[in-house]
Amino acid sequence: MEPAWLEHLALELPDAVVVAGSDGRLVWGNPAAERIFGLSNADIVGSDALQFLHPEDLELAVASLASVLDKNVGSPIELRVKTPTGWKLVELIGANLVGKPPIDGLVWCFRDLTERRRWEVATNDIERFRSLVHNSASILLLLDRSGTVQSVSAAITRMLGHDQALVEGHPLEDLVVQADRPALEAALSSAIDGELAEEGPTIVEVDLRRRDGGVPVPCELSIVNLLDDPTVNGLVVSAHNITQLRSTRDALERLATRDPLTGLPNRKLILDRIEQMQKRGRRSGHDGAVLFIDLDQFKDVNDSLGHRVGDDVLRQTAIRFQGALRETDSIGRLGGDEFVVLVEGSGVHDAEAAAQRLLESLAAPFAVHSAARPQLTIAASIGIVSGAYASAEDLLMDADVALYEAKAAGRNRAVRFEPQMRGEFRTRIDLERDLRLALEGGEFFVVYQPVIQLSAGTVQSMEALLRWRRPSGLVVAPDAFIPALEDSGLIVDVGAFVLREACRQTRHWNDAGFPTAVSVNVSPRQFETGTLVDEIQSALEESGLDPTSLILEMTETTLMRDSRESALRLMALKDLGIRLAIDDFGTGYSSLAYLQQFPVDIIKIDRTFVMGTATDQASTALVHALIELGNALGLKTVAEGIETIDQLMQLKHEGCDAGQGFYFSRPLEEADAQRFLAAAVDGVTTGPVPVTL
Repeated sequence: MEPAWLEHLALELPDAVVVAGSDGRLVWGNPAAERIFGLSNADIVGSDALQFLHPEDLELAVASLASVLDKNVGSPIELRVKTPTGWKLVELIGANLVGKPPIDGLVWCFRDLTERRRWEVATNDIERFRSLVHNSASILLLLDRSGTVQSVSAAITRMLGHDQALVEGHPLEDLVVQADRPALEAALSSAIDGELAEEGPTIVEVDLRRRDGGVPVPCELSIVNLLDDPTVNGLVVSAHNITQLRSTRDALERLATRDPLTGLPNRKLILDRIEQMQKRGRRSGHDGAVLFIDLDQFKDVNDSLGHRVGDDVLRQTAIRFQGALRETDSIGRLGGDEFVVLVEGSGVHDAEAAAQRLLESLAAPFAVHSAARPQLTIAASIGIVSGAYASAEDLLMDADVALYEAKAAGRNRAVRFEPQMRGEFRTRIDLERDLRLALEGGEFFVVYQPVIQLSAGTVQSMEALLRWRRPSGLVVAPDAFIPALEDSGLIVDVGAFVLREACRQTRHWNDAGFPTAVSVNVSPRQFETGTLVDEIQSALEESGLDPTSLILEMTETTLMRDSRESALRLMALKDLGIRLAIDDFGTGYSSLAYLQQFPVDIIKIDRTFVMGTATDQASTALVHALIELGNALGLKTVAEGIETIDQLMQLKHEGCDAGQGFYFSRPLEEADAQRFLAAAVDGVTTGPVPVTL
């Protein structure tokens, strides 16, 4: 080949060609190299070839230079070179012509890859975008200004079963259920008008129809207005399946407004319904009525049988209540064992009838999962209120007042609210507050009334009785505060205090040489808790009192609430070694059957019968029968309320074992009780002595 021809070829090549010495400095470049680097050949000559490369590519370039020096032709590599318009990507291949005249150097050829790579990337992006659209879980649609579908992605078939070709050319609203079409129309209008353009896409939730007529699919449509974009010229809509989202949202809404245990409306929702009922009442003139329901002594169920059984009872109660109501009535659970029933637009008669049905629904025993007590009976108290109120909370406050009245009247009943009840309720609330403070401040104390062995005239035991001394020094009569202790549940803590104090004091008397036992009254609430046995055992251990010196007294009514469960509890108490007495005997069941069932040691004849023993033949006959019943069963008998010598003599004649009353002594505080015991043993070295009668 002619050298001139070769030179012409090198000068006309579109690829840049440069020659460098073995040290890497450039000695020549063709016109294409001048164009790439933006320098004349004179400026290129003498330059270090590495100065034109991107700093991150230097290591690769040095390695390539070393590789070329070891062979004739190097491997192609891609590098970035500096140009007047920025960095360009080039493909470089080098040839080793060192020592080979007339070149005697390294020849490098550069090919500009910038535009080709951009095209490749763009092509790949388009294909990638098409793939994403085709495989997207969301449906992508292009609509014209009228809302007609111009094109749609394949997801329309996967999600709804529709053919793409059959959807295109039809209005989008054809895919939307009838009820949601107004919402779609409003959203499309909003997107076209650009009202929310600055805030982003227009969002609307609609249900889309399935081709097979199955359950519609809830979707969130995101609408972007690209009508003014010449490359799009339409409304771009993406439809995302929100079935799971809606299910989760519905579940959260349910958690926010429904009681998780019973499924009934919770406090938030029921208060809202009361407000709505009140609004309807103001328009119609019929206010409706609200029934506030509280299960009687439900805390005892949780305490004795556990919260699992308690929850089961609440679920069953909700079902029974719902079955007792009309379709127009509604019910909710406020929490705990409190329920609320709304009787729409009805008179007081309808509300009272609804309350009676609710009470009757609880009459049958509840079957529960408890080996110790497979069935139990629950009652309820109900407060009824109607009329216009400023708020649902105000209405419920008065309903609560009526409920409190129902409990105070004996429970298991419904009471209508009357305005004067507010003052009475306030008095009771204040009393409960004072009782709580009294318990915290140590205002309760114990007095003791002697129980006398009638045949020998000796002290048999001391009955521990609760008293309350206010900070002013006033001692409050038991009848004035013990019912409030029962209603509030404070009787459990106060009863535990009496038990500990009585055991401590009796052990002190025994150590001082005054041998006596002590009897302690157990309230219904105490007896039905699951902690009574543990409390008694703890009191005995702390005081060191011999268990045989402790007598527990319970009324017939308490024991007969659940005779089977009572028998089990009494056996557990007997296992501690203590003695058991039935208080106020004769006022309740006085049944031979239950006396044989219960492991009791003593029956106490109520004072109402003792009062007439000396003058009334009927009372005398009844006392005689009760004493005979006790003797037949091997039980000791104790007469209460002995106040005269005639009563005493008659009881001794009937064979009554022991008695107590003002004839012997009023209840005494600790110091006076100890003097009474001391007088009983004065001058005697062993055992108790007769008391002057």
